[in-house]
Amino acid sequence: MNINDAMARLGNNKSLYVRLLKKFDAQTLLDEFLENVKNGDVAAAQGSAHTIKGLAGNLSLTDLAAKAEALDTQLKGGDINVDTAAIELSVAQTIEAVNSWLAENS
Repeated sequence: MNINDAMARLGNNKSLYVRLLKKFDAQTLLDEFLENVKNGDVAAAQGSAHTIKGLAGNLSLTDLAAKAEALDTQLKGGDINVDTAAIELSVAQTIEAVNSWLAENS
């Protein structure tokens, strides 16, 4: 999490950032992405990766955004054979970091 970047993006509105983080459901987004990959639906998987990339980027969840961007790029090329381990780990770490930060700041 890049808190300084998030605060700059949100005009230093910490309460808004808290609300946005509480609404961000990384696990559900990941589950949707994984289901699309499992089903071999390149377009839907790419769309899911793109959504994760955008939401994570807007919230300054930099590692998750980067992992999703890499998958988004690969899937745009039509390759459904993606390695999901990195994004799965990143989601777990992001959830832990967000929950920890929220416990201290909300």
